[in-house]
Order: sequence, then C-alpha cells, then structure tokens
Amino acid sequence: MRENYEEVEGIPSGILTCFIDGNEVGVTKCSPTSIAIRVPDQIKQVRKMEIAGYCFRENQYHYIVVREYTQEEEQKEEYCWIYHYEINDDEYAAEIRRIQKEYMSYIRYKMEYDDSIVSQELTGYPAQQDEVMRVCGEDILTDWLQQDDWNAFFERKLSVLKANDIEVAVTLDTPAKYHNFVSLGISGIGMENMPDSLRKHIKRVYIGNQFCPNLFPDRKLLFDLLVCAWQNGLAVTVCLSYLRDNKVEEMQKLLMELAAWCRDRGMQLEMVCNDVGYLLLLEPYKDVFQPNLGILLNKRRKDPRYPYKKGFRNRCDDFMDNAWNSSGLEQFAANYGIQRYEYESCGYKMHIAEGTHSLHMPLYQTNTATYCTLYASSMQGERGRQKLVEHCRYPCEQYVFSYPRHLKMIGKYNSLFGYDNSLLQNKNWLDEYLKQGINRLVWNL
Repeated sequence: MRENYEEVEGIPSGILTCFIDGNEVGVTKCSPTSIAIRVPDQIKQVRKMEIAGYCFRENQYHYIVVREYTQEEEQKEEYCWIYHYEINDDEYAAEIRRIQKEYMSYIRYKMEYDDSIVSQELTGYPAQQDEVMRVCGEDILTDWLQQDDWNAFFERKLSVLKANDIEVAVTLDTPAKYHNFVSLGISGIGMENMPDSLRKHIKRVYIGNQFCPNLFPDRKLLFDLLVCAWQNGLAVTVCLSYLRDNKVEEMQKLLMELAAWCRDRGMQLEMVCNDVGYLLLLEPYKDVFQPNLGILLNKRRKDPRYPYKKGFRNRCDDFMDNAWNSSGLEQFAANYGIQRYEYESCGYKMHIAEGTHSLHMPLYQTNTATYCTLYASSMQGERGRQKLVEHCRYPCEQYVFSYPRHLKMIGKYNSLFGYDNSLLQNKNWLDEYLKQGINRLVWNL
C-alpha cells in the first residue's frame, strides 16, 4: 500500500495546476515525489507533463516540466479518471515543497486571523484602516463628494460635452425619489449632490431600479412618473431588474398597458433589461419599446478592493474588454434590437463596444443578491436570515451597510456599490469614452 506523509490534498487550482500535453487537468493530491490528477477521459499516453505553481511573493506562476515519472495507478470513476504518478525529479520536489509551505501559511492565516489581516500579510492591504468607518449613509456620500470637485471637472468638459451632443440623465430608483418627483417635478429629483454643470443640462430620467425588482414603482405611480416627466419635457428610460418567475404574468400585463399608453401618445420608451426574459417579453412591442442592455447583463470585474490584489495595476489592460466586445454577443444583442449598453465608470479604463451607449457615475455595482441582506439585517436582526422578500417595507431608504472608509464602498438595497473618481484622476478617459461612442452621462447618486 502506497503511503506518503508529505502528501497534501485539495490545493486550489489557482495555486497549483497541471498540464498534460498542453491540456490543463485538475490536481487532487501532490507530494514532493508524487502527483494525482483528475481527467475526463482515459489517458493513452503522456508525452509532456508540466505543473504551474503560483508564487505569492513574486506574483507570478512558476512552470516546471516534470522529467522523470512513472504511472502507478489508474482508477475509473463515475465521471472521470484518476491517475497517480510517482515522480523522481529534484526541481519538481523543490517546487511542490514551496507551494505546500505557502499554502499551509495561507491556511494558518485564515484560521487564526480575520480577512483583513490575511490580506495584509499576503498583499499589503492596509488592515489598520478597516477600523475607520462611517455609519450614516448621507455622511458616507457627502464625505466622498467633498473630497472631489466634480463640478470643476464638468465645467472644464462642457465644451467637449456640447461638441459631442452628450445627453445628461439622472436616476430615480427608490420610492422616496419617485414621490418627490411626482410632487415637485424637476426640483424634486434630489439633485443636491449633482454637479451644477450637469444639473443644468438634464434631459432624461431613469425610472426604476436595475438591481432590486421590489423597488420598481407600482402601476399607478409608474404612469404618474411618466406623465410628470412628459410635462417637464424629460425623456424617460424605464429600468427593469431581474425577472422573477412568479412575476412574469404581472409584468406581461403591465407591458401591454404601457405599450398602449405609449402608442396613444406617439411615444417610444427605452427599457433597460437586466434579464434575458425581458427581451422575450418586449419582442411584441418593438414599435414602442427600445431595449437597452442593463448593468446586470453587461457584466465585468468591478470591485474597490481589486487595487489591493497583487499585480492588478500591471494587468488593467486585461480588464478593458468584456463579453459584449465579442462579435457573437454583439450579434445576439442586435437580434433583440439592443442598440444601447449601460456602462459604469468602475476604476479602470474600458473598451466601449461599437454603437452609442450610456455611462453611469459615480457609483458602480459590484454584487447583487436575490435574497436581500439589508432587509434581513434590519428586519430580522441578522443578515444571514435571508429570504425572498415579496412585500418590502423599504428599509433601504433608512439604512445602508457601511464599510471601511478607505474602500469607498457602500451597501444599498440588495447590492454593494463602489464610488469611482477615476474620471477625475485620469483627465482624458472621458474624452476617449466619448470618441468610442458614449453619448449619455447618467448621474446615479
């Protein structure tokens, strides 16, 4: 019976992986003298075996070609094959010992310390700053905005915005904002945090919440909002979040009524879709509804903690494209009549897909939960007691989740958001976005 007291199981593939004839395979166990791999199909012959081990200190992978190895076992499992190899290779042995040592250190940190200390040890994250918190939602937003002069920035950009005929929009995404707008018109939009140079040029409102379906206005309020926007000379974009199965019939009826309302007035509406199901529901109404690609569908890697990841600053170019820069998905969008994508300014420069699109700022979404943690925390007393909320009391209008001040991050309704001022720090980014096809700026505070 084979025994190996230096054998370690379950090292994540991001730390150790194996390549057989150039194809990546999973490593189930390893020691300085052996390795076990899992593959989908039987291996007839191995011409080249190579391992790649991540080095935390160097922030890169070490690639080692295994020179001397012999197959010891072959096991047929239900969905895969398991192969065990004995290895007699000093370079391989040294690399495996290094990987195991660093991995064990990581496990020890995770068991003994909280996440911020682990991040400090591995990446240099400033754990001590995690103690500096803001507890009031308004204080959090005010603090961020006071540090940046958005008004001066847009004053300098006014000539560029006018030359490119850039449309300015603002979001109405909570019940309080809906009722204020209906009662007070444009003055009720709540533009106190909006730069003066943008406030004077508002031409459109986004009605609805892209992230939480419970924050979509009820039928009467929706039509009141549309009438108010129409009377104030504002164009409207309606925002639809993800589509719940038990709401399909209800939304079908609302869309039918909304389409009739638009036809009676000779109007067209943009509809931001964050669920492919809505694309199907909107198909019968192509004459009045123009679907936009929502933020939940226009996915990309976004998080204010990314700069603390080792090597992130040197690899930002790898983040510039996302799936919607591919010809296949561009064609998919075109098939459903999607001509506009909703983007967010999110801390690094993006490649904007071909066409004319929107840029939201200064908040960007990082995570969205179907089962709202804010509701669970405020109503159940514990964020882990989450459930599907059918009849929401809107605690998000009173409470937010607060995070360490230096992260510039906040939990609003069922989502997490980061605050981004990269456009201010990189003076030419906005100009480049305008050249790529951004023709609308959406202020979302």
